[in-house]
Amino acid sequence: MAAGQKRVAGGMVAGYLGSLGVRRRLVDLSTKLRPGRPRLEFYWRAEDAYSHIMAQLVARLVDAYPLDLEITVVPAAAAEVDPEPQLRAAHAVRDARALASFYELSFSPRSDTPRPDRVRRANAVALLPRPPREHLDVLLRVGEAIFGEGGAALSELARTLGAVEGTLVTTTLEANYLTLRERGHYQSATLRYGGEWYEGPHRILNLEERLARQAKAGAPAPESVLRRRVPSALPVEAAGTPFEVWFSFRSPYSYLAAVQIAPWVRGEPGVQRRLRFRPLLPMVMRGLQVPTAKKLNLLRDAKREADRLGIPFGRIVDPVGSGAERCMAVYAAVEASGRGFDFALSAAQGIWSEAVDVASDAGLYLVAERAGVSSAEVDAALMDLPAGLALAEDNRSALQDAGLWGVPSFRVGSLTTWGQDRLPLVAHALGLPAQRP
Repeated sequence: MAAGQKRVAGGMVAGYLGSLGVRRRLVDLSTKLRPGRPRLEFYWRAEDAYSHIMAQLVARLVDAYPLDLEITVVPAAAAEVDPEPQLRAAHAVRDARALASFYELSFSPRSDTPRPDRVRRANAVALLPRPPREHLDVLLRVGEAIFGEGGAALSELARTLGAVEGTLVTTTLEANYLTLRERGHYQSATLRYGGEWYEGPHRILNLEERLARQAKAGAPAPESVLRRRVPSALPVEAAGTPFEVWFSFRSPYSYLAAVQIAPWVRGEPGVQRRLRFRPLLPMVMRGLQVPTAKKLNLLRDAKREADRLGIPFGRIVDPVGSGAERCMAVYAAVEASGRGFDFALSAAQGIWSEAVDVASDAGLYLVAERAGVSSAEVDAALMDLPAGLALAEDNRSALQDAGLWGVPSFRVGSLTTWGQDRLPLVAHALGLPAQRP
């Protein structure tokens, strides 16, 4: 794509993202004026560990706010939006354990990826129509059974609570997934409220802020549904344990993560010594496709997260292709001098909030200079693009060995996790003061 085309595309994206807040306020005003209670949609999947975590949070949410609940039981996501389903399922179980250890949530330490026969039984129980709040309580019991108590418990639930005929399970799940896709999403453990999607446990924070703004004047604010466990059952790792960060110049969440960990890296000598920063090529350049619908959802969500965190975001020039390769080359050249993280942060800031085209010499010189890297050093680095590509491949291989595939990902001792919203858990593992979720 030519430079002019990039600027036009970036301007369109910036305008679209900038309009999201206005749209949200208009929807919320309409919701306030409309009679009746607003609707919260919850998409739950039996074998998804995150769905069990989310069910617990949704129960707290509907008890705290005047909401009408709609529950839809869905199957696994389509292949084009979930490139590594087996890795995702295994990681979700590990991550759910960590979340339960850190927050006041329940998830069995004995849990594993559920077997197919248990998933079928769980779906048969979950698909039987029930009033919404009763349905949610049933899903909580099904989640406890499938991730902890075992097959006998699922059979007992089917006997005492009832279940649909086995022949109906597959067709009903397929119809429900079609509904989810038609409404604009593709993944379980997801909520929809007021035209926006909230995927995963930490996005409930955004939803709570929105619900609080809609509450009647003078109404007491309910306790947050995502509450930390004190003391945390998540361990603090030994001093000196490496702090590994996997990062991509094309990932908006990598940018948000880099901004948040910058004070740790620059202000905590212990963290700086422990840091092993691992940039790699974008997913699409590693053969993992990202459909347009998913890209748009991710961009909308990243913008909302950036606004919540007070991080500039939205003036974007996509670095995919030569931009990412050139950034990798410069990073590889300056990593040994200790300027790698500063360069990566500066480049990400330029890409995601300043519309800097790092595929151009002028753009790359600009972000490099802010990190103390001269134009001569940039020119020398660009003479050895293979060095950056080799480093990216080494880091991709290390990420795969860690059981993950996406960025940003983090590892500190026994904690291996994915997503900028897991930084409170990472800070705890590093022994840092409590971070806001």
